[in-house]
Order: sequence, then structure tokens, then C-alpha cells
Amino acid sequence: YPTLVAATAGEPVDVTIICDQKESLNGVTEGPNIRILRQCYGACYLQELRDCDVMVVPLAVQDISAGQMTIVQSMAYAKPVIATRTPTVADYVADGETGLLVERGSPEALRAAIRRLQQDGELYLRLQKAAHAVYVRQFSQMAAVRNLVQAVERA
Repeated sequence: YPTLVAATAGEPVDVTIICDQKESLNGVTEGPNIRILRQCYGACYLQELRDCDVMVVPLAVQDISAGQMTIVQSMAYAKPVIATRTPTVADYVADGETGLLVERGSPEALRAAIRRLQQDGELYLRLQKAAHAVYVRQFSQMAAVRNLVQAVERA
């Protein structure tokens, strides 16, 4: 989260961080454009997701699988995703096609990606549509049923 806070410092954006673990915040505190929500699950979380313009998934480590559920949920709501480039995130986000990937720990790269989505409405809409299409095709309930039926038919 420190990378996200550094990337948005002085920028005309409001940031909501949903995080229960103080350690994960790495010293990040609330400020004029930074809001931290704790105990935000279920309907509360989904409302925050519906209300956001962009989902940023800043990851601190490369070798631990993290962020995928947030990415998939964002795709379900057709929210553009900016995420840290990691091996596991790359399985979900195609850079420039279904979201934007940035280098870990780079506030400059994250700031540039945020600005890019703010300034390029065509890109924003294209990422929305493509991400939602991937969700429907690969991660939705219909996709799960289709995959289950195919597995049963093969058996």
C-alpha cells in the first residue's frame, strides 16, 4: 500500500484501501484522499467495488499467490484493473488488453497507469469490456457449469 499512496500523492484521486491487517498497511494511515476500511466484507465490499472507478491491486511480493479473487471480482463488475506484475497475476490480466500491469514497488509506474486510464477514455472502456468478457468466458457461474458439464461428458 505504500506504493499506492506514493503514486497518488498530490493526484486528484480518492483512494479507498480495504485491509484488516495493520501489518499489511506498512505504516499507511488515512489522509485527505486516503480512506482505510476494516471489516469490509460481503455487501459492504461489493458496494465499494461497484462504486469504484478502477481497482488497484498493489502486491508487495512476487512469489506468493495473491490478488486473484479481487481481480476476478473486479472483472465481474467491469472495473479496469491495475495490478502489480507477478507470475500469478499475469494468468488473469493481459497487460493492455484486460488491465494494466506495473512493476512492483514503482510509484512512478503506478501513477502513470492511473493517469493513463484517467486521460484515455477509449482505453478505459476497452479494458472494461475485455475484462468483463474474460470474466463471463472463464470465471462466471455459467463458465463453471460449462466446465463441469464438459468434464462429466469426458468422463
